[in-house]
Parts: sequence; structure tokens; C-alpha cells
Amino acid sequence: MHEVIRTANRTIPCDLCGLPIQKGEKFRFIKQEYGAESYCEHICCPKANAVVTVRPDDPLLPKIKPTLALNMA
Repeated sequence: MHEVIRTANRTIPCDLCGLPIQKGEKFRFIKQEYGAESYCEHICCPKANAVVTVRPDDPLLPKIKPTLALNMA
């Protein structure tokens, strides 16, 4: 894929969310290397799903009640 940041010279529909990319707004233009398919999308699409990441430095600790842990000792 070939990806380029362009400035819209007319109103273009976003291929991710369907909302219009306004004239003068920067957008991402993606073109397939082999074939004639191309896609236009917002730089920060308002309706696209957010990417969820897990921080490796913040492990999930087991939830143990303090009273239960003290009674087992």
C-alpha cells in the first residue's frame, strides 16, 4: 500500500466513518500497489474505533480482600 497525507480540494466522504472530509482539511490517501483501489480517511477519524493497548509495566494484580488474606496466615 502507498499512503500519502493530502489536503482536500473538495468535500470527500471518509471511507471509514462516512462523514465528509471538508475542503482544506488534511486526510490520509491510501492506494493499493497492485490495482486501482484507493481509500480516503480522516487523519483522526471521529467515528473510528480506538485502538486498545495494554501497558506491560502495569500488571493486573489479583483482587484479594485484606481481611481474608490476614486470616489465612
